[in-house]
Amino acid sequence: MRVCLSIWLMVLGTMLALAAGAGPLLATGLPDTVETEQVRLQLISEATGMAPGQPLTVGIHMTFKEGWHAYWMNPGDSGMPPTFTFTLPPGFQAGEVQWPFPTRLPGAGEVIYGYEGNALFLCTIQVPPSVVPGERHSIRMDVSGLLCSADACLPFEAALQLTLPVTAEPPARDERWQKLFAEGRHRLPGTPAGWVFEATATPDQKYRIAITPPAGQSVPGTVHFFPFTSDAIKPSAPQILEPPAEGRPATLIVERGFADPGPTLKGVLTGAGGWGPEPIAGWGAVEVSIPVVTR
Repeated sequence: MRVCLSIWLMVLGTMLALAAGAGPLLATGLPDTVETEQVRLQLISEATGMAPGQPLTVGIHMTFKEGWHAYWMNPGDSGMPPTFTFTLPPGFQAGEVQWPFPTRLPGAGEVIYGYEGNALFLCTIQVPPSVVPGERHSIRMDVSGLLCSADACLPFEAALQLTLPVTAEPPARDERWQKLFAEGRHRLPGTPAGWVFEATATPDQKYRIAITPPAGQSVPGTVHFFPFTSDAIKPSAPQILEPPAEGRPATLIVERGFADPGPTLKGVLTGAGGWGPEPIAGWGAVEVSIPVVTR
């Protein structure tokens, strides 16, 4: 993964300041919420408790102060994505963290893939059947990464903990967070049922991604591709959407990068207006695995 020299110099300067006694960027205790001048981190649960043998949905909610951002799993031209590590009681199991789709954030001749405003990272915890109603169990998450603004980058790390009771009946939803969880799910990439995607690698170092919608549907007006593999495409290069014409489907043209993604381009396609009718109307992104042919 490439990380620009300027960012690493800023990170190095911050680390030296910490070593000199400037103090940690984030508190290292075990609250469920930590806030600094750059970000607020919260570990939240969709339910007020947990039931034996049932799944529990939790989330890490990041709220960025104005001018600051964090990075997607592929940060684009530069940056460092956050990492999430669970510490769970015996018998509990955590699924994969689900990442909301990113946006393109241009600046200083680069384009990064990341988040401004806020982002909710969801995860399902499987509660073992052996837990007993009346018990209380704690879920810990350690999160670290890089926060950047237009002129500074700061590494961060924090340990957050959430303690919930075990209930005999399915626990009630925590009404404080229902809107947030609904919005968070809306920002997860969907599955594009009925859509056909094909990519052609051309001699001019482009990928031409043909997008064919199901009958009666149309391609969103603005489309961007975010690959899972770093350097599969050039993040700062323009992405051009050619409308359908004369039997040719709509085609997204992106510039190839240094990395070979293999026989498929895997990533996320975002589109203004969503991808098709219910159940994915209004979804801002879909996850795709696009076969590649070379011309």
